[in-house]
Amino acid sequence: ILSKIKKIKGLCGDVLEYVAQASPQIDEEIGQKDHFRMETNYLWVKCCFILMVFLALTFTRSHPFAMAESLIVKVGVYENAPKIFISESGKPAGIFIDLIEHIAKSEDWHLRYVPGTWGESLDRLEKGEIDLMPDVSHSADREKIFDFHSEPALSDWFQVFARKGSGIKSIVDLSGKRVVVLERSVQHAAFERLSKDFGFHSTLIPLPNYKAIFERVAAGDADAAVTNRFNGTMYAQEFNLEDTAIIFNPTKLFFAAPKGIHKNLLNTIDDYFTDLKKDPHSIYFRTLEKWTSEKFKFALPDWIKIIVTAMGAILLITLAGSVILKQQVNARTRELRKNNREMKTEIQARKEAERNLWVNTNRLQLALASSNIGLWDWNLGTNEIWFSPEWKRQLGYENREIPNRYEELEKRLHDEDRRRVISELKACLQGRVQAFDAEFRLAHKDGSYRWINAAGKLISESGGNARRFMGSQVDITERKNSEKALREAYDIINRSSSVAFTWKNQEGWPVEFVSENVGRILGYTAKEFMSGKFDYIDCVHPDDRERVNREVTQASSKEEIVEFTHEPYRIIARDGSERIVRDRSYVVRKHDGCITHYKGIVEDITRQKLMEEERKSLEDQLRQAQKLEAVGRLTSGIAHDFNNLLTTIIGNAEMAIMDMERNSSLYEVMQEILKEGKRAATLTRQLLAFSRKQIIQPEVVNINQAVREMDKMLRRVIGEDVELETRLDLDLQTVEVDVAQLEQVIMNLAVNARDAMPTGGKLTIETKNVELDEAYAERHIATEPGSYVMLAVSDTGEGMPKEVQSQIFEPFFTTKEKGKGTGLGLSTVYGIVKQSNGNIWVYSEPDQGTTFKIYFPVTGVIVSRPRSAKTAERKDLFGSERILVVEDDGSIRKLVLRTLEKHGYKVLTAANGREALRICEEYKDPIDLMVTDVVMPEMNGRELAEQLKAYYPALNVLFMSGYTANVIAHRGILDEGVHFIQKPFSNRELALKVRETLES
Repeated sequence: ILSKIKKIKGLCGDVLEYVAQASPQIDEEIGQKDHFRMETNYLWVKCCFILMVFLALTFTRSHPFAMAESLIVKVGVYENAPKIFISESGKPAGIFIDLIEHIAKSEDWHLRYVPGTWGESLDRLEKGEIDLMPDVSHSADREKIFDFHSEPALSDWFQVFARKGSGIKSIVDLSGKRVVVLERSVQHAAFERLSKDFGFHSTLIPLPNYKAIFERVAAGDADAAVTNRFNGTMYAQEFNLEDTAIIFNPTKLFFAAPKGIHKNLLNTIDDYFTDLKKDPHSIYFRTLEKWTSEKFKFALPDWIKIIVTAMGAILLITLAGSVILKQQVNARTRELRKNNREMKTEIQARKEAERNLWVNTNRLQLALASSNIGLWDWNLGTNEIWFSPEWKRQLGYENREIPNRYEELEKRLHDEDRRRVISELKACLQGRVQAFDAEFRLAHKDGSYRWINAAGKLISESGGNARRFMGSQVDITERKNSEKALREAYDIINRSSSVAFTWKNQEGWPVEFVSENVGRILGYTAKEFMSGKFDYIDCVHPDDRERVNREVTQASSKEEIVEFTHEPYRIIARDGSERIVRDRSYVVRKHDGCITHYKGIVEDITRQKLMEEERKSLEDQLRQAQKLEAVGRLTSGIAHDFNNLLTTIIGNAEMAIMDMERNSSLYEVMQEILKEGKRAATLTRQLLAFSRKQIIQPEVVNINQAVREMDKMLRRVIGEDVELETRLDLDLQTVEVDVAQLEQVIMNLAVNARDAMPTGGKLTIETKNVELDEAYAERHIATEPGSYVMLAVSDTGEGMPKEVQSQIFEPFFTTKEKGKGTGLGLSTVYGIVKQSNGNIWVYSEPDQGTTFKIYFPVTGVIVSRPRSAKTAERKDLFGSERILVVEDDGSIRKLVLRTLEKHGYKVLTAANGREALRICEEYKDPIDLMVTDVVMPEMNGRELAEQLKAYYPALNVLFMSGYTANVIAHRGILDEGVHFIQKPFSNRELALKVRETLES
């Protein structure tokens, strides 16, 4: 029953709509004579039909079987007139609305429209928030997320519209233009592919609806709009735009549904479209005519509704049948006339097409003859193949020299390409791929191989049985050779430390091209440079930019200069590190002399510069070491002579003071002589320390202990305005040094640091275990790889420039004011460190403070007990033993004689070794002690002592000298069992040492 009711409702609706469309023609065709009578009958027919519809709808709603709930279908609506849009009355309208409402009416669907933009509607459809989306073109991507019916609702294509007089006539005219498209539309993707295929670039501006697209172009904010033919034709006139000759991408439009949900709806739509398209008078074609022509919709006057109930059903039915029959006759007549006109037009078009085909065929033949394109045509039904003359010429043959057989192709394929090419051919022939496109090598007549780019397509002829495989090929050997050469060049560049650049002559030097190895040097990728994310000037060190800019400007100002080379400059890599580069640039000018680009090679010379700096540093270190060594030899010789003089001066001054009353006028004079003599002795000891000629007493110590013991004394020396901080490694290993000299090193460095911080600051003393590797040893002369203990003394003072650092260890060099320093403090430190097998390095910059780092080799011995305290000084310095004094310097010999005699000793003297031997031969009494100078002419003190052992095996020997010259010591360390006193010495020191030696 429900089915019958639906059919009645549908029939009534169709008849009523049919009558409404027929009525204007009835009025035209009825003459003035019967006008009133026909008008009255016509009104009765209309009223009766409306009454029948009303009764049918009433019956349907009141019938007990009609209570079943209608299917609710949610339909997305957006603005794309005339296919689909919201009318001025606020209701959905358009071609797709009329078609879906016709289907819904027949199927008893209840439609709910959900308005929105195109993008919003697509999102809702994908999420399942709506059931149907009209006016959706099919694509492979959309097939993955939506379902479509089979029979298309409409056929459409895309067209470009522009303002009148824009000059846009062809697709290439859009190069560089602003083009607006509907966001997320097929037009968007299709136009991007089209521009890529034609090799031009446009700025695409996606907008949410078509009206906004046309408004943007009309306002001049865009140059052209891409839209469908329906919408474009409708809006072009309203916005004073013109359609261009650019038409592309024919497409078919469908209703779409969420994937896998509403296939029943789509199947129903398919059934209706299939049936409706078979009938030229169906609502399908009337809807297209309605929305794409100038006809107006017929509307019933209101007064007709008043007399509907008075109309007779019998008269209405009779008159309706007559009218319907007449209408059908008239429609058929119009259709025949229309078909005749279309047939004539089609015949004319076909003739024109045949003429164009003949012209184009001739043009194609001429083009093929001059384009170096070879063709083939393979009839798969007969297995006949045709190769064009150009195809054969590419391989060096005349047309008659190669038979038209498939085997001729296969046998000429390169062995490495044959299997791949045959496999790709089979895939195309079997329909697994749509087209054949491959690059391969074919044998030439001269024995070489030519690179070929071939493209072909499988073509089905009418009837579908016999198929053809047609295609073309181009000789790309030169291109391949160029690509190979380019790859090899790039490979060479990419493996080197040089980067190829092309810079635009614009502010910041944006990069148009850069080789891939740029990332190895700068850390940025080639894509980041060429996309404009970074400009080259951003990488140049800020301190070098002005100079680099100036060099470019100077070179560019002279037209005769075509290339120039920058002085090395610094660039900052992505990780913040600095690199040193050198670049050679070429100027690229236009014909008018204007510079467009710079091309160049940027070479990373960081390693080279570092090696140069290391070599220079080593050379400087070597020169400094040689200079200090030479100065050391000189000072040691001077110190020896000075020590002899000072020994005499100090000793005689002491003896004079001992024999002088305190109230004597000469007493103070002698005290001053003694004071200055001792001061001079201190200087000579410092000189000997610098020249590494002094006697030392090394022992295994932990440097931390010495630093801790000096803490209070250091704080007194540096003052309250200097902060002292110690950072001591608790696991510090031991070293072998003379503790007294180590303390002197620390004290000298602390005093220097204090003087460098006149307004206060911070002094830091640090100890640490370190491992010095081969790389460090290579950069620091006289350094061996291994384990060391580092002693670092740092201050926050004024710092030093490089030229001062190169001289600070030289004797008597000082930057202090006159009278405030001897210039021997750091010289002494240097000598002590070197004599202890250590190394010292200074690190400083102006206003950045100074750090001295001292490295002592690790001994590996554990200190088992603290250092012993100093023994108490002896007070009994007198004796009666017999002593032989041997000294080549007469003044010192006399001084020693008087000093020892005053202390009760019996003294014999000799001026040299031979005289001493003679005395021993002549003198019969035993000699208890020999006091001898070390360095003497003819025979040194050690040689004399060894010879005297023959006379006196138990003879004690006390050596004295300004420096030992390695006679009784090695590297300043006394040989075992050797007694020594350092010149200059006081009378008391001599008496004390003699007593200790005699009692040892």
